[in-house]
Amino acid sequence: MDTQELGGNILLTGFSSCDGGTMIILKKIIGNYAKTIAESSVDFEKLHITLNQKDARFDVEAVVKYGGQSLSSLSSEQNIFVGVDQALKNIVKQN
Repeated sequence: MDTQELGGNILLTGFSSCDGGTMIILKKIIGNYAKTIAESSVDFEKLHITLNQKDARFDVEAVVKYGGQSLSSLSSEQNIFVGVDQALKNIVKQN
């Protein structure tokens, strides 16, 4: 799978099939959550989001690494924006 890096601590895997407009919106959503996560965790290291599309559903896995620990969240939605938002919202709640 393809992996792209946003900033220095955000990795996106499986997003190559998304068009430019979709990626602009996703980058804003992900960037805002990454900022929130980084501000609430002193030892924030990395946010890795993996996207798998199966039929009409988007499976999103978000993993945050901080201070030698990690939190993960899974979401499966028909709308890619809702899926990414839900996975990251669950990470924020856990943190």
